[in-house]
Amino acid sequence: MAQQTTALLPTLQVSDWHAAYTELTIPDANVNGVQDTLAITDNLTIEAVQLKLSIDHTRMRDLAVELISPSGTRSVLLSPRTGLINATGTPVQNALLLSQHFYGESAAGQWQIRLIDTDNGTSQTLLYNEQAGLLSMNDTNNNVDGTVLSWSLRFYGH
Repeated sequence: MAQQTTALLPTLQVSDWHAAYTELTIPDANVNGVQDTLAITDNLTIEAVQLKLSIDHTRMRDLAVELISPSGTRSVLLSPRTGLINATGTPVQNALLLSQHFYGESAAGQWQIRLIDTDNGTSQTLLYNEQAGLLSMNDTNNNVDGTVLSWSLRFYGH
């Protein structure tokens, strides 16, 4: 069927970044986390959504990041203990995450981001380095709240 179709897809459009520069506290080891909303007026049918995120948190591996569309679709963009590891202790600036989970939805409406610090105990992150071998980091919980410095959305669609 795909080989015989003559219909062309609409031209792919990429929106401007829509930014939220509010500083939000990510409570340590709290299942409620923190959430924020961003109003989008772009009238695009979504192919993909890109999130740009800046965070100050001493144990990035504890964080879960979820994006929720205006229609209620949820996409986990970062699962705890599988994503960002920040060995230097400095804020993560403009980390890019992408989801195609909202395919076919409208970009217009209230988008919501949710961040949760999921760990209040002692656990390990093991890293392998060719020169140094197996390394362990972030063994004990920091007991310190984190901060969302900014977040932005960009839409790919038609």
